[in-house]
Amino acid sequence: MQHAFTVDVEDWYHGIPVTEQVKSRAERRLGKGLEPILEALSRHGSRGTFFLLGPIAEEHPAWVKRI
Repeated sequence: MQHAFTVDVEDWYHGIPVTEQVKSRAERRLGKGLEPILEALSRHGSRGTFFLLGPIAEEHPAWVKRI
C-alpha cells in the first residue's frame, strides 16, 4: 500500500487579511509544528511533499534546504 503525505508550510497569519505591521510583530510559530514533523520523518526514514509559501522560503532558507 502506498501512502501520500503532504504539508502546507505557512505560519498562522498567512492567508488571513492582516496588515504588514501586524505580521511583523506576530509571534512566529512555524517551527513549533514543522520541527517535530521533520524529526519524525527523519526518524522513520519517511518522506513527504512540502509546499512552502515564498515568504517562508525567503525567511527560512535552512528549512528549505533541510526539507
